[in-house]
Amino acid sequence: MTNGHNSTRLDRIEAILEQVANQQAQLSIKQNRTQDQIITLEEALISLANRQANTQEQLNELLETATNIFNRDAVLNDVLLELHQSHEQHQIRYEEHQRRFEENQRATNAALERFETILLQLIRRFPE
Repeated sequence: MTNGHNSTRLDRIEAILEQVANQQAQLSIKQNRTQDQIITLEEALISLANRQANTQEQLNELLETATNIFNRDAVLNDVLLELHQSHEQHQIRYEEHQRRFEENQRATNAALERFETILLQLIRRFPE
């Protein structure tokens, strides 16, 4: 019986060892899958980090472009304001010049009329 008892005991130990070996094999397969998933995840993280860096670079370029546009817009607004003020000053000067020209024209016309009157009087006094 001891031999039969040992045999049963050995059979159970062998069954347990076989079960442990199967569990180890399954665990090894799971570890390999997990390792593959970790590698895939690391690759995805690297790709994501690269995309994030690229996006950040594009965002920085966009912000720089927007800043340049806003700065140029401010300069152009200042230029437009100066042009508007200059135009107003030129308009005032033009109107003043136009007024003086019209006054000179009237004065010239009046002088010509007086000169014509004098000439007519001279012609009447000293006919040929």
